[in-house]
Amino acid sequence: MPARLSQSWMPPDELGHSLPRPVRLTGGGRWIFAAATLLVLGGIAEGIEGTMAGRRIDAAAGREAARMATQGLETQAAVTRLWEVRGRFHSYYVAYRYTVTRQAYEGHNLIAWQHWRSLQVGAPIAVRYLASDPTYVYPAADPPTHSPAWEFPLMVSTAFAVVGAWLLWMLWRQSYLLANGDTAPAAVTRCVATPTGRGGVTYRYTYEFRLPGGGTRQETLYTSLSDGKPPDEGSVICILYLPNNPRRNRPYPLDFVKAA
Repeated sequence: MPARLSQSWMPPDELGHSLPRPVRLTGGGRWIFAAATLLVLGGIAEGIEGTMAGRRIDAAAGREAARMATQGLETQAAVTRLWEVRGRFHSYYVAYRYTVTRQAYEGHNLIAWQHWRSLQVGAPIAVRYLASDPTYVYPAADPPTHSPAWEFPLMVSTAFAVVGAWLLWMLWRQSYLLANGDTAPAAVTRCVATPTGRGGVTYRYTYEFRLPGGGTRQETLYTSLSDGKPPDEGSVICILYLPNNPRRNRPYPLDFVKAA
């Protein structure tokens, strides 16, 4: 970039404030801030509620297992049906009929493949039932497994909170750059359009600016028409950069914050 261009160039008037500049959110920034806040607060609330509900479910499952261990009885049932459900993971099921105190009951359960393949309709199968409630039953060789019920809601709520925190961090980075960044003219040295294959176009443009201590720095950005028309090759744009870390730089104006 010619030195005379750097000497004659002037930043936009709103960037003439002394540092740190007053900053406020744009319309898009306010929308992002609201969404991020909802994600963080909602994720925390859902995490607490989901974890508590999951622990209640786990406690109930633990009580049922304890009752079956102390009050469970075993009997022979007859297999009435065998079937499998195909999908990403195969599931194998058995249905059976059994009698308790001369009353017939029916049940069906998910069982392990190695047990399922050894059965056939009409064959006997040992089942365990609850003496006080014979309808609570499962194959003796395949007791129900129980994954902690609090894990999934906690993972989902954590994901929401992390996304919200990332959005807030992105807003903070732009706010900090606008409040504390120096301005400089940057020459657009290249702008290339690349079809995306879906009827759209992605633009890649490179700009170069001088550093206060001498030398220059180049950056390459990608944008699309939805972000606005990219600068023409050979044009001069205003950029903001942090003097102590010139790698932190962006063309002005920014997407989500503006000078107050």
